[in-house]
Amino acid sequence: EISCSLVGSEMCIRDSSLLDNIQGFGIVLGRVRAYKTTFRYSHLEESYFNSAFMKHADLSGANLESSNFSHAKLDFARLDDAKLSGSNFLSSSLEFASFENANLSRCNFRDTIKAKTRSKPKNV
Repeated sequence: EISCSLVGSEMCIRDSSLLDNIQGFGIVLGRVRAYKTTFRYSHLEESYFNSAFMKHADLSGANLESSNFSHAKLDFARLDDAKLSGSNFLSSSLEFASFENANLSRCNFRDTIKAKTRSKPKNV
């Protein structure tokens, strides 16, 4: 388990592809490159993933309530069972993203690219 307060600008998470159970609040990971990175069951409420490149990332079961994913690339990402209520996905790319049993209440999906998704969310 990692407890942290990260600030990333043009940061790349390559060598640490398994970041399960991160505990943090208001973490800033704008423009982070987290391709195929795993954040399962992490607590990252009110965090910032603006313009992050998170293709194939696994955020299953993570608590990301009120987080900002605007302009993020989340294609093929897994957000199954994630707590995402109040999160912002403005202009994000979500092609083939999986939201099975995710809580998406009060989320902003305006101008997202989500033509194809792998599963249906709950609480939309």
